[in-house]
Amino acid sequence: MELSSQRVFDEMALLGMPLHILHPHKASELFPRFFSNPAQPFVPNPNFEKVPPLSELLANVSLDKKTRPWTIMHSSGSTSAFPKTIYLSEAMMTRYLSWPWYSETDLTGKIFGTWGAPPFHAMGLTTNIGATLTSGVISTFYKPRDTLPPIPPPQSVLAHQENPWSQCYAMTSNK
Repeated sequence: MELSSQRVFDEMALLGMPLHILHPHKASELFPRFFSNPAQPFVPNPNFEKVPPLSELLANVSLDKKTRPWTIMHSSGSTSAFPKTIYLSEAMMTRYLSWPWYSETDLTGKIFGTWGAPPFHAMGLTTNIGATLTSGVISTFYKPRDTLPPIPPPQSVLAHQENPWSQCYAMTSNK
């Protein structure tokens, strides 16, 4: 894998488009107050650059609602070995979020344990954004951490659901 990655870097450099590896920040750098107990009040971190104005970020983006990106998801990469970006337009998301998400059970205020749903995946988008914005459920997440959060197996999810202290109405699992 390292050799093929290096080959891509070399070829892009030869084409005059050198690639640079960006090292992501750790969660403890992004959310320092979540790593203290009790959580500290919010204080902006002076070491981070401000995000450019939206007008600058969207300078080369279509302003047509039918095509303007609203969010970006990632494919699983199962067909090509590499995930692909999937741009969801504002018009598509407006239609998606205007569906009436209701049934015989009122979900408003119910707690959904969505730990097994990656936020960049369709399941995460549906449970973490769609359900919360359209039916009023409360999505729960793991506390930010510097390592990847554990993905609970189904047995753990079921055991948690059966505990009397659990207030979760529904939970997700990745298996």
